Amino acid sequence: MARDPGEDVAARYLEELGYRIVARNYRTRWGEIDIIARDGPVLAFVEVRRRGSGSRAHPAETVGMSKRERLSRTAADFLSNRGWWHFVCRFDVVTISEGQEPAIRLIRDAF
Repeated sequence: MARDPGEDVAARYLEELGYRIVARNYRTRWGEIDIIARDGPVLAFVEVRRRGSGSRAHPAETVGMSKRERLSRTAADFLSNRGWWHFVCRFDVVTISEGQEPAIRLIRDAF
């Protein structure tokens, strides 16, 4: 499966902010986490959301309760498989709005 170019943009953006990418496109039966990265002592599970210029909804608005639950289960699987329960964790969202003035934004501790 080809990688989403928006996720590549988000990964570079996070690295510019000092994040260290640990894994990308981590998949389980519950779902997928786009990017898993260290932000200092914190392990961030990052969802990347992209919207075109014709979309009325902000990209962050598309991370609903069902998606949050799937991300939480997938994150727990990742931590269990690695034995990384000692990490402080959070869920971040990177939004990419395309259009005349493309914008990328990080929402730390989004949920």
